[in-house]
Amino acid sequence: MKELLRIKSLARLKSTSLLLSLSLFSLSSCKTAQAPPLISVKTAVIKNKEFKDYISQEGVLTNRTAVLITPEDAGHVVKVLVSEGQRVKRGQTLIVLRHDKESAMLDTAKAKMNEAKIQAKRYTWLAKKGAVSQEKAEQMRLSYRTDTNEYKEKAVNLSYKYLKSPQDGTIGPLDLINEGTYLSPTQDTGIYVINNQNLWVDMTVPATQANEIKLGQPVEVFYRNSPNMIAARGVITFISPVFNYSSSTSTVLNTLKVRANFSIFDGEFRPLQYVKTSIITGRKEMPAVPASAVMMIAQKPFVYKVISVGNYLKDNKQVEKEQTRLKSLPSSTMITIQTPIKIGDLQNESFPVIKGLRVGDQIAITNTKILSNGVPINIQSTNQK
Repeated sequence: MKELLRIKSLARLKSTSLLLSLSLFSLSSCKTAQAPPLISVKTAVIKNKEFKDYISQEGVLTNRTAVLITPEDAGHVVKVLVSEGQRVKRGQTLIVLRHDKESAMLDTAKAKMNEAKIQAKRYTWLAKKGAVSQEKAEQMRLSYRTDTNEYKEKAVNLSYKYLKSPQDGTIGPLDLINEGTYLSPTQDTGIYVINNQNLWVDMTVPATQANEIKLGQPVEVFYRNSPNMIAARGVITFISPVFNYSSSTSTVLNTLKVRANFSIFDGEFRPLQYVKTSIITGRKEMPAVPASAVMMIAQKPFVYKVISVGNYLKDNKQVEKEQTRLKSLPSSTMITIQTPIKIGDLQNESFPVIKGLRVGDQIAITNTKILSNGVPINIQSTNQK
């Protein structure tokens, strides 16, 4: 009888322990379900930013300072002082022509001028002493001036034998130039000094956008390998008064030629090169969203807007299940809401927001790939810029 009572007592004890364990497990499970782990994200506050209205066009670079070097006087080349591709300065001697006769004539003229100078001083002194007449002294001074002018003329003639650069630039091909080559003023020597620091860009604008183009509008040229990096800035200096015309087909092309002048190009650009350009037709302030925050679903952009549970429930009516889940969270808990947006073209790592966000809205900018609608988050930091 005692043994039976002992067995029943042990059975009741095990049953009580099992019920206690199940209760503790149930409470633990409920507690875990009610407090999911928070995802840590960084956020940004939407602010206004200046965006450009622009017309993107492909343009062709043209050199307006490619200068052909030709001699003032004919002669044979005796020295070539530069090489192809060499950078030169304005006034630097490039090529020397044979000048034996001109040098001799200059030496003779110089000696004659120096002798005339001595005689002019001598007769001026004698005239002051009364030894010769003032008329004779004036004749000698006139002779000195004449000989001086002749000397200057011979010096100019000699200078024509030294071909100098008219500008800073780079020497072009010298295929046809060697010692002994004959050059004349009427000849196409093929010697160019090219300054690629000053170029213009010719662009073709569709007729539908022609009315947006104005003289003086800014134009930007972009690097080939970095299409969002500006290489140079210029302004529109010419707008054709007529639309482009095709002589081969005798038709109007409904496009307008526009030209912009630039300066300070680097060595990456060459005449006749095609470049990407933007004609700035206007500027305006719009809400800006960082490119890193924008996600896509079916080619439609969206962001994760950050808002407190309390504010979200106040402005939005959800299905009962969603309401229950969100109401179980403290009202100050921050959650992410998938928000569709309409945006313009990317500019300087930001998109202009046309619809969907307002200035002051807070959005997630990190861990966006693991976020979803209504997920509780922990804000690590907020970018106020």
